[in-house]
Formats: sequence, C-alpha cells, structure tokens
Amino acid sequence: MLVVAVIAALAGNARTKHLAGDAERGPVPGPPHVGDCLLESPGSVRWGTFDGDQSSADPPGGMAAYPSLRLGDCATRRFGEVAGVVADGSDRRRTYQEAWGDPTSPESTCSALIDAYLGTPQVSAAPPTWSPAPYTALVLVGPSDLQRADGQHWLGCVAAGVDGTGNPAAYTGTVRGILRSLRFPSQLAECLERQPSTAGVTAVGCDRPHKAELLAIGYSDAKRAVDTDDADLGCADLARSMTGLADPAAVGWLRVRTLAVQLPPDPNTADSSTANPTQWYCTIEPVGDHVLTGPVLGLGDGPPPVR
Repeated sequence: MLVVAVIAALAGNARTKHLAGDAERGPVPGPPHVGDCLLESPGSVRWGTFDGDQSSADPPGGMAAYPSLRLGDCATRRFGEVAGVVADGSDRRRTYQEAWGDPTSPESTCSALIDAYLGTPQVSAAPPTWSPAPYTALVLVGPSDLQRADGQHWLGCVAAGVDGTGNPAAYTGTVRGILRSLRFPSQLAECLERQPSTAGVTAVGCDRPHKAELLAIGYSDAKRAVDTDDADLGCADLARSMTGLADPAAVGWLRVRTLAVQLPPDPNTADSSTANPTQWYCTIEPVGDHVLTGPVLGLGDGPPPVR
C-alpha cells in the first residue's frame, strides 16, 4: 500500500507544470454606457440611496461608496437602464445636503440626466395637469473595488423600475422616453385594492385580484378650477395611450373613471387661492362585480385581464 501511495504522489508531481514569467492583470472594464441595463435588483429603492433615508444628516453606511451593481448588455428582463454617466463621481455616499443641495453635484447631475432620458412629459392644456402614476427611481451606482483600484471614479445614473407597491421591478422593454410616448412596461403598473377615496390609496401587487389600476394623478385648487368634462377627456386620452387600447370601454370589460377626492385645507397658509385642494385620479376598472387579475398598462391587443 505504501509503494502505491508513493507512486501516485510522484505521478501527480510529474503532471505539475511550472511556467516562467510574471502574472499580469487582465483588462479592467471601463464605465457603463448610456442604455446599458441594470441586471440585478438594487434592493430597497429610494431616490438615489440604498436602505437609507434621503433626508437623514448622515449618508447610509457612513463613508461607504455608492454600491457596485451588475451593469451590462440588456437581457430580456432588466431592473433599470443607465441614463447617463458622470465621469468624476464621489468616492463616498454623501449627506442629503451635499448631494442634492448643490445643483452642480454629481448626484444632481444624475437627476437631470434621468429626466432627459425619460423624456419631457406630455402636459394637458386644461387642469388638472395629469402625471402618469408609473414611475422609476434614480439609483446611483459606483465602480467596483477593482475599477476603483484602476483609478475609476465615475457615477452611473440608473433609472430603475419600481412597481406600484414601491419595490424594485424587473421589466421588459425600455423606459427611455416613456414620459413622451406613454408606453410604459406593464411591470410598472400601479394596481389598487379599491378605488381611491379620502382614506387614501391602497396599492397591491398586480398578480392579486384587484378592483382598479391607477393611470395618472392630478391636482387642483381654487386658482386652478377644473371642468369635469375636460378632466374626463384628459383621462380618456391617457388611458388610450397607456393601455394601447384604441377604446378601453369598447372591449366591454373595462371602463375609464375619473375621481376627485377633496383634501383637507392647508392649516399653514392663509392664501385663499389655494383653497379647496383636490386630488384627481385617472383609473381604469372592470365593469360590474368583476376584478382585474393583471395589469392593463401596455395591454395592447392582449385579452383583458378580467375575472
């Protein structure tokens, strides 16, 4: 047995090759490009931060750098898109005042790049000025440790998908220009347990049965009087663009609905022109006692998700 073991050890050593020369580091990838995709979840999404309160005095993680996340060529599904890259980014996460109080800071520059990537929103001529409910969050991404060692200090500005419950959403398609085209990825839909009321808005996952989907939000007060017919027309136009249905009501299962919810007056102002504040909601719902079983956003020619 001892002889066999010695022979086996010698045979193993005989197969070992020693190469001459010095080890060299391979090429280090450079910064991302506009249009590259975020290929992993950013975790808890907040505007420009990770797991941190944007209003706090100290940056989350103390002096930690902005996290490095996997960016690259777009796959079928992605968590966000690179809207821009700031060449000289910060090597640490900064306080809210440092980051957002300075309009020339890398973080503020990222915010402007995100706005440009998403496109200038379409604005209705008559109040309420509708704002689409689906949205993205600004996520800041920094170099990896290897890239930092290579002298890279860029800051990636990512428009990350967010679902109606405020969680990161993997989606298909693109968010480039969505505020112009109003063609949103369906995974960003904001589904509601019930229609909005003075009690507020209750968002639920779109895979659960639900009674409504929120398409847009508007606001009015005494100095912005609203003609309800104009509000209904604006909501209907949005519904056609955002669902891809030429006439959402024509399918027989759905109807577009405009709701006005009176808000309590602001006790901190005596300005009478801001009296009668009203929150407006543009929604789509199933008729009768039916419920929605999926998003209507971006439905197009698909069957209505109604049960």
